[in-house]
Amino acid sequence: MKLNCAALPAGLLESELFGHETGAFTGAIAQRIGRLELADHGTLLLDEIGEIPLELQPKLLRILQEREFERLGSTRTIQTDVRLIAATNRDLAGMVESQKFRPDLFFRLNVFPIEVPPLRERPEDIPLLVRHFAEEFSRRMNRRIETVSSETMNALCNTLGPVTFENCRM
Repeated sequence: MKLNCAALPAGLLESELFGHETGAFTGAIAQRIGRLELADHGTLLLDEIGEIPLELQPKLLRILQEREFERLGSTRTIQTDVRLIAATNRDLAGMVESQKFRPDLFFRLNVFPIEVPPLRERPEDIPLLVRHFAEEFSRRMNRRIETVSSETMNALCNTLGPVTFENCRM
């Protein structure tokens, strides 16, 4: 499962993560199971984790430490066994320094960090990505894409700097 933390306001993000009971807030007309419960015995990708508000971070930390939570409006504790993968383009260590991200949550999330340089620092990956997405979209649209012109490939590569990839065939 995946959840884009930047795409939701704080109140809705909490409901998406933990779920809610009927009547927990205005508009909660039915019980909703949250992503953490749905991902039990699986994996939940929290994209843009740096966007989670400070007031929600202790609740997420509890999941990592205790493997339990309550739905909004409930007193019943729910056990969960979920693997969390957190992704961000933010400098979480810097956010910890400026007190915009909890250090204990950062410590729990930073167990196995994988840092990927931005695409502008690895232009040699552009043709590979173009091929991958062209193949994927050609399958979806039931069409065949045999080549990407040198002009198109150069235009894609030159948006990041003076790199040229001649005759990149699919």
